[in-house]
Amino acid sequence: MKSHVIAALFGAVSLWLGTGTFSQAQEAKSPTQFTLGILAENHVSFVLPSALIVDERGRASGVTLTVTNHTKKEQGFAIDKLHVKEVVKPGETKTVKLTVTDLDGIGTDQSVFPYYNQLDKAHIGGLLYIKR
Repeated sequence: MKSHVIAALFGAVSLWLGTGTFSQAQEAKSPTQFTLGILAENHVSFVLPSALIVDERGRASGVTLTVTNHTKKEQGFAIDKLHVKEVVKPGETKTVKLTVTDLDGIGTDQSVFPYYNQLDKAHIGGLLYIKR
């Protein structure tokens, strides 16, 4: 039963992200605001979506990540190279803003940044891509 609920939630989130994130206006300039959900199944937590793509031109206004913990225990959200380390309580939503200065500081040689739960080694994280 639980896996069916998770599968339905995953499908709904995928559908929502597929229709709401890439409208024609956003597609032209690349999305800079992302909504992420932390979920859990059988003692393994994971983040959806598992990949975010930011066009280099989209960096001009910075990037905003809205992270919501949909589990029953405290979760972490970290991006080491961008100095992000948050703790998100059950049911809580945190907003992480990556400024133009943060993104410019990463240089041009790196374009993939893993995000993960620093509080849980069994966590499945994701990747933030800067498209150059």
